[in-house]
Amino acid sequence: MTSEVDERIQTVKAINEGHRSELAENKYHNYSKVNLNYEQGLEQIIQAITDIEDQASEEISLIDDADLSKALYKTIANSHEYLSTYNKGDFPISNRIGIGMKPDPVLTVSKWADKNRMLTSKTAAIPGPWRTSITPYLKKIMDCLSVTSKIERVVFMKASQIGATEAGNNFMGYAIHHVPGPMLYVLPTVEAVKRASKQRISTMIEETPALRDRVAEPRTRNSSNTILMKEFPGGSLMMTGANSAVGLREMAARYLFLDEVDAYPLDVDGEGDPINLAIKRTQTFYGKRKIFIISTPTIKGISRIEREFQDTDQQKYYVPCPHCSTKQPLNWSQIQWDDNDPTTAHYVCSECHGHIHEEDKEIMLEQGEWVAEAESSNDKTIGFHLSALYSPSQWYPWSQAVKEYLASKDDPALLKTWVNTTLGETWDEPGTQVDSNMLYYRREEYKAEVPNDAMVITAGVDVQGDRLEAEAVGWDEQKASWSIDYQIFWGDPDYDDVWLQLDEWLKKAWKHETGHRLYIQCACIDSGGHHTQRVYNFCKTRTKRRVFAIKGVGGMGRQIASSPSHKKSGTEKRPVPLFTIGVDTAKEVLYSRLLKTEEGAGYCHFPNHEPPYTEQYFEQLTAEKLVTKTVKGLPKPVWELTPGKRNEALDCRVYAMAGLELLRPNFEKWRNYLATEALTDHQREYEERKKKVMRKMNPKKRVVTSPWMADVLGGPGSFDY
Repeated sequence: MTSEVDERIQTVKAINEGHRSELAENKYHNYSKVNLNYEQGLEQIIQAITDIEDQASEEISLIDDADLSKALYKTIANSHEYLSTYNKGDFPISNRIGIGMKPDPVLTVSKWADKNRMLTSKTAAIPGPWRTSITPYLKKIMDCLSVTSKIERVVFMKASQIGATEAGNNFMGYAIHHVPGPMLYVLPTVEAVKRASKQRISTMIEETPALRDRVAEPRTRNSSNTILMKEFPGGSLMMTGANSAVGLREMAARYLFLDEVDAYPLDVDGEGDPINLAIKRTQTFYGKRKIFIISTPTIKGISRIEREFQDTDQQKYYVPCPHCSTKQPLNWSQIQWDDNDPTTAHYVCSECHGHIHEEDKEIMLEQGEWVAEAESSNDKTIGFHLSALYSPSQWYPWSQAVKEYLASKDDPALLKTWVNTTLGETWDEPGTQVDSNMLYYRREEYKAEVPNDAMVITAGVDVQGDRLEAEAVGWDEQKASWSIDYQIFWGDPDYDDVWLQLDEWLKKAWKHETGHRLYIQCACIDSGGHHTQRVYNFCKTRTKRRVFAIKGVGGMGRQIASSPSHKKSGTEKRPVPLFTIGVDTAKEVLYSRLLKTEEGAGYCHFPNHEPPYTEQYFEQLTAEKLVTKTVKGLPKPVWELTPGKRNEALDCRVYAMAGLELLRPNFEKWRNYLATEALTDHQREYEERKKKVMRKMNPKKRVVTSPWMADVLGGPGSFDY
């Protein structure tokens, strides 16, 4: 008979659809907690529940949602006299039902987190109970996500190291435990969601008792707790990637968490903008929904979070000066230090010019307040911006921000990352059109084939229909580069001759200024054209020499070089690692380096000899420019080839850059090696003859396997020689 009661409860849960059903479900769910007397009067109790069900259904269909709780109490009161005749011991059933139906006190997200949330050392710098007082700037942001707030859409453009991720986790925990309902969590990719689910969401549920009691144990036969779905009484948490149109249209959601939106694709499976697709999932709950959009910004004019933030009231956190009490936002321009020493970092008040030190930050944050710096026509949308300068001292002090700035200020690629992740601001791209003549006329004389500061050589190879083009590039630890050689090997790539020429060039030794001989340490060969199989065949026997097949993939924000996938080469079973190269990112980095006019980190050096470094080479190297196009109503950065120009030199340089990323050399080791005395040509020739003699005296043992020998010997068919 217990199952019959459970079935009745499920019927009650399905009284209405949409948000009415959700609210009713939250209240009626507590029936399952009622300790009913199954042994005495069970049939009467079932009938009583049925009566309540009928009356509640009638009441709910007639009233507004705001009066739902009152109506439920009225329904119970009407049935009080009937139900009170059935008791279990001295405890009236009606009292037990009344207790079960009594709503929990309404909490904000911040109060819920302070009361329930537990942090673990696996994911937090300070494990233990969550304390909003450590990051008081997050209080208003979280509370705008509470059901008591009229705000529906919260936009947060932020830096790293400020606790934004944990604020989002609190929002999810609040939706699971306190105000249950359907929730959708979206990260840029499905792979990123899986990592977050395992490392963050599951950990939060396990470490927080209030959540652990509501979500089923993982790794059981119960499918309600999986990597991409967490069911709980009254709702569910679905997780998906912005690259999955199926995941974005799978369910309606009252709560929506869009995380790191600047990394979302512009279009997902041809169905449009993933942000718009996800927001459409909340239309059923219009007026009651909560949408949380957060991200670290990227490029000015392209950044999604910047565009969302500009459509809000643009609030910033104002903190008081400990000297004059003037409230002001923390700006990087007011951070100062002495003699390139990060430990002397301090803040200068914009009003009284008093020096503010790191130890003052805690009390300043406690007394801070959010101030709107713009007007918004939508009173249900609010926007916040926060840099890492507000981060608690134990997380990210001002001295660390200065240290990272000094390390990145001379490299545009590193500086861009610092601006995005530390200041939480968009990066204003300099002009991406590079003057080829400027590069041509700044060529320089090398004292040797490989100048003194270049320690490692990589190569990039572009495959064309009638030739192979390749460049060797030297590098130092600050990614300054020296072009060493550029060659064109004429011949049809379908035949072996041109590949033999390339192989000899890849084995070539270049003389370093110290007298040492340097070899190519890593080479990347484009496999994306019409000769993919030939590239695989060439690379598979040279993998130990770090000759890799690569494939360029467009799209801003990708890594220059990603982990390989293993592709089969023809019918052979031996895998060929195929590396994915983020060519758009590499070009962006390269062009920022080509624009540098002072030697140092990232500066590009070119030898003053031609061929191969002719005007035509530099025209190819600068043949593309970054333009912004509108794709399905959204701005999209695209690298565009100038009409009438070729870009093989650009491709080769990009592939050589990828080679450095894959190699990840130990420059300290190379510096020590180059500091040793180099062998003379006579000594080098003697050492080579010595190695050949030793190989003849101690040949390697080889195992030959043959089915024919198996028949002759009657054994496994292998023998040594």
